[in-house]
Amino acid sequence: MRQDSFKICMVGTFPPPVHGMSLVNSVVRDKLIVKGAQPIIINLSPKSLKRNWLSRLARISKVINGFILFIKTMAADDGKVLYLGLSGGYGQLYDVLFVGVARLFGRHIFLHHHSYAYLNKPSLVTRLIILAAGSNAMHIALCEGMSQMLKNVYKKVNEIFIVSNAAVVNNDEVDLKHERNSLKVIGFFGNISWAKGIVEFLDVAGEIEKHGASISAMIAGQFEDEKVETKVRERLSRLSKVEYVGPKYGDDKTTFYNAIDVLLFPTRYVNEAEPLTIHEAMRHGVPVITWSRGCISSIITSEAGVVINQQDDFVEAAVRKLLAWVSAPASFSQVSREARKRFSELHRIHKKNLENLCVRLIKGSMD
Repeated sequence: MRQDSFKICMVGTFPPPVHGMSLVNSVVRDKLIVKGAQPIIINLSPKSLKRNWLSRLARISKVINGFILFIKTMAADDGKVLYLGLSGGYGQLYDVLFVGVARLFGRHIFLHHHSYAYLNKPSLVTRLIILAAGSNAMHIALCEGMSQMLKNVYKKVNEIFIVSNAAVVNNDEVDLKHERNSLKVIGFFGNISWAKGIVEFLDVAGEIEKHGASISAMIAGQFEDEKVETKVRERLSRLSKVEYVGPKYGDDKTTFYNAIDVLLFPTRYVNEAEPLTIHEAMRHGVPVITWSRGCISSIITSEAGVVINQQDDFVEAAVRKLLAWVSAPASFSQVSREARKRFSELHRIHKKNLENLCVRLIKGSMD
């Protein structure tokens, strides 16, 4: 089979900047290349992760140029498959155009879902996209719960393939500190914002200090904006055992996870789907305490961490569990082992699912 028949058109965000969807798209692209495919990349990534209107407007020209290239690709019969990482918000206004054109040209369509935005609140634009994609489109969900919601909310969805984000997290053993024998450090990793729960994290750290427990805290990540940074640094000035260590990438990220014993992920983001941060922590044997949102409850078992009901007080529940783990090191050590074991299990299953997805994409490009 000639390689030019393996061409697959990939539309969506690719690094930089690095975030969950862009990382997944880049991993799928790289796996397709290893298998002999020649992905045609139409990168719609914005210059930054800022969500203001100025940033959105600046992206329009990139989308227009990408759409022109896409039409040329379809007209040249230079891509039998469209793989599209579906946006969660306003980006779907662009997505519907790509999907509609692909359908007009009779292409195989694969839609990778990364958000609960249009599941928690059904969207007319999402309905149009699914209608445009047609009943033969392949939908890729992150977990069984997302799959069921897709079917329940959007009746035109027929075929669903499940690939957890655990598949894209490296599972190499190099430099990993697995089992934790005692709880000494809690950590926060990610975009430092109100939505990601930095206030709750600082509240937990404050309560821990009041109890006199020998637990320190580390915060890693970028501040969402100057307002958040000012407020957080003001709080840090009043907490003696909390340290901000800045953004961490590559080997520095591994060093951070090796330095903490528990990750707190008190996300308030209503459309949270399947955060890579949780998988990365568990890979290092770091148990996670988090609120239940999106696919999170399917990642963390009761033996491998703590998933707190959305209606419950996160700070109270987290402090109670942390103090209990401090008092019972053997119990905490077991949870650490189970966290690592759970990640390894999910990675093994979904790495295979991802491989199978790539095979189906290539097969579609050969039809």
